[in-house]
Formats: sequence, C-alpha cells, structure tokens
Amino acid sequence: MLDLRQTDGYAEYMRLLGWEAGKIKGMYYFCKRLPILGSIIKIQRFDKLVPIPDLEILAKHKKAFVVFLEPLNNKLFDYYSGKGKFKLAKTTNLPSKTIRFDLSKKDEKILKDMHYKTRYNIGLAVRRAVKVRTSKNIHLFSEFWHRSARKRGLYFSMRNEIYSIYKAFGGNAIILFAYLKKELIAAVLLIKADKSLHYMYAASTKEGNRNFAPTLLVWEAIKLAKRIKLKKFDFEGIYDERYPLKTWKGFTRFKESFGGKIIVYPGTLRKYYFPF
Repeated sequence: MLDLRQTDGYAEYMRLLGWEAGKIKGMYYFCKRLPILGSIIKIQRFDKLVPIPDLEILAKHKKAFVVFLEPLNNKLFDYYSGKGKFKLAKTTNLPSKTIRFDLSKKDEKILKDMHYKTRYNIGLAVRRAVKVRTSKNIHLFSEFWHRSARKRGLYFSMRNEIYSIYKAFGGNAIILFAYLKKELIAAVLLIKADKSLHYMYAASTKEGNRNFAPTLLVWEAIKLAKRIKLKKFDFEGIYDERYPLKTWKGFTRFKESFGGKIIVYPGTLRKYYFPF
C-alpha cells in the first residue's frame, strides 16, 4: 500500500508549499532551494531502494547542503545508515509513530477494541444529539481550526498548509463538521490516499469537548472509510519518546483510547554536503 507521502496528491501539496517535486527510482523527492546555503532534499516514507550513487548525483545536481531520508522500513534505514553514512537526525520531519486501524474488521470488533469509556462517549454524543455532516467549506474549517488553536495558546498560522492540502487532494479531501443544534463544535479534515484515510487536522470548542464531539467524529470517519472500501485508517501521529514533544501527550491519550495498532517508523536520517 502506497504511503501518503509518496502519492501524486502529496507531491502537488508540496509544490503548492514551494517545494520542487521529482522522482528518483520511482520514489518522490522534494527539494527546496535556500539563499547562499544551497538546497534541502528530502525523501519521505519510501519503500524501494534508491542506490547511494544515485543519491549522490541528485545531491550534486541540486547543489544540496543536506539530504534527509525517512525510509519506511528498518532494512532501508540500516542500508543508508551503514553504507550510505547517513546519521540519525535529532528531529523528525514527519510523525515518527502513529496508530493505524485495519478496516477489514467488523464495526463491532473495532468498537470492542476501544477503551470502554470511548465506546460510552460515542453513544453519549449521539444521545446528546451531536450531528455530523460532511462539507466542502475549507474556509470555515480553517477559521474554526485557527480559532480553536488560539484558545489553546497556539498563535502560528497553518492556513497555507490547510488550504494547500485541501486543494492538492481535491475530491480526496473530506471535511466533517460536528454540530450541537446549529452550533459548530468540532471539525476534522481527512485525506484519502491510495487505500487509506488519514486524520490530518482536527479542532474542537469547549462545548464540543464536553459533548464528546471529537470522539464521535473519529468514529464517523472510520465508518466513512469503511463505506468507501478503504483498507486502513491512520491517525497521522502520536507521541514518540525518541522525539519527545510534551504537547503531543494529550491528543496521544485521546487517539490511543480508540485501540488500533501502533506503528513505529525507523526515524529520520540526514547527511550534509558541500554544494559549492
């Protein structure tokens, strides 16, 4: 199954963010030129061997000062950290750990694997008349997400990323809104890529949290993925002790309460070059 970061939609998303997208041995790479230093190259979640000499040629051609590799499996990680002399980076460009659901399981089994409070809260949201609707209103989603972020003390803008990923994936970008009566109380932006549905951006008000709207939205997203015959649902990141971000612990507990399988990626490798 093709990883999100190796899809045509993701390549278009990166182009919209100002990166050059190209292919090497069938795998997407992304390159951004920086003044004076040269360029950054990154190859993300690839599962096919890109020979080291080909990487060296690409780095020289693009005048790269650093190349980041985020292989999908440990075999590739060991190859590049060994023969390729790539070093383990101290930070990661992508979530290095996630939770994934097998959608071939029946609804009853998925629910059974959840924490009992999570199952109860799904039912409670329904009994409190929280309604979930699909939407194409990316403007409303973006404003709602940023308003929610500001109330949590987060003032950086993600508008470019939100609008760009929605535009890049087109009909494969799905917005779910949760309403209590006529009030918008929670929202999620999902991305369909290959045979998976990815949980990309989510937000909620205090009223939404009190009525467990985010919990209901996850369950509705999983059911939606099953209806459109997808194979996996991916939470797109949880807390990883190797790259500790304390702010991730809260939503990690939320995501872990749904069950699923924890996936650990090998990590990020980097190698510096002298482009001039």
